[in-house]
This record gives sequence, structure tokens and C-alpha cells, in this order.
Amino acid sequence: VRSSSAVPAASSAFSKVNAIYVPQNLLEKYKLMSIWSDVASLLHPISAYKDKEQYTLVTRGMVDMGGSVKWAACNLGANSPEESGNYYAWGEVEPKREYTWSSYKWSKGSSNVITKYSTEDKKSILDQEDDAAYVQSDGSMRMPYTSESWELIHGCFWESMTYKGIKGHFVYGLGTGNIIFVPAAGYYFGFERKKEGEYGKYWTNYSGSVNASDIFSHSSGVDSFEELRHVGLTIRPVCD
Repeated sequence: VRSSSAVPAASSAFSKVNAIYVPQNLLEKYKLMSIWSDVASLLHPISAYKDKEQYTLVTRGMVDMGGSVKWAACNLGANSPEESGNYYAWGEVEPKREYTWSSYKWSKGSSNVITKYSTEDKKSILDQEDDAAYVQSDGSMRMPYTSESWELIHGCFWESMTYKGIKGHFVYGLGTGNIIFVPAAGYYFGFERKKEGEYGKYWTNYSGSVNASDIFSHSSGVDSFEELRHVGLTIRPVCD
């Protein structure tokens, strides 16, 4: 593996497919991708390892991983791939010290009263002003849709890896020759950082009210998952 530097409005209607919330207008595409995933799961190890020396770890900029968007080489707030970057509660645009319901911007002290992106307002996709990646990048990046995170999860090969002393995954963009490193940065609950070196948890821009969708990487692989919105997770931005 070599190392180098490299320089939307969505439908409000979603279906839950295998614990992944997918926009209705992408559901047919998802079904087609699901068929491909069954085949790709068999081809991934062969494809990645056969030509492993042809893949380059990209450490800066936005990276083509073979899907519909480009992915950042680093976490939001990080300067290099192995850095965790900043942690954000879902729908907040600044990091902080305390990640609890009482400190969460869009609640009134508990999960019982959610003031935005709730069953009351029926909003599920982050507005740009509540998208940390969009705000912190002055609009050049954003948080991924769940369908885009699905592309990264199932359209790429994930290899457990320690890079510069940090545990995480090399993610191979099959057919692109590119690799990004996704650190197991853990998460913040209350004042405490948990599961560093074990889990990577990365927000998408979709919420089902109390929980929001995330990319969950672990020692056995990677999945689409959900997390309580007040918890502090890392963000891996995308751009169109």
C-alpha cells in the first residue's frame, strides 16, 4: 500500500431495509445494490488482496471510493487520517465537553421531548445549518445520506488495520485504486470517551427521532446502525 496526498434535497419518505433507512426514490437502486452486495461479498477479499500493491492510501482531500459521492480522507476536525477529529451530538455543529440529553440542543432535558427532527415536525434529514460538516467546511462538504453510507459499507472492502499506532480499518474503493483509513475513534457519552480502539461510529444525516443513523465499524466488520442523538460521534464528510 502506497501513501499519497490528493487534492441535496432528499425525499422525506423513508423505508427501513435491514436496519437501514433508505429514501423511497432510492429503494429500487438499493435492491439492485443488494443483489450486487451478495456477489461482492465473495469478490472483495480476492479483489482487494490480489492487487493490494495497486492501492494507494489517500491522506488528504476528497477521495473517490467508487460510489455516488467522494469521501473525505480524514474525519471532520482532523488533520491526518489517524486522528479522531471532533465529536458531535447529532444535529449540533460544535464539539463540546458534555454529551447528555440535558446538554443536547434539540431536547428539553430528556429523550421524551425532542424539539426538532421529531415525530411532531416530521423532519428526518438535517437542514444545512444543523449539518456540522456543512457548517465547518463553509458548504464544501456535508454529512452523508444513509444510502451513501451504505455504498461505503457494502460497495467497498473493509480490512481491520493498525495505522500509525491507531486501530481502525483500511477501506478499499474497489476499482478506484484508493484507500481511506477510518479510525476506531469510539464515542463520547456524558463526559467520558468510550470504546476508543474498538469501535468507529460515524453519523449520517438521517434521524428517526430519538435515534440517528450511523456507520458502525468494529473488529468483525462494519454495519449500518443507530445511536442516541445526544451521544458524541465522529463525522466522515462527503461531497458531491
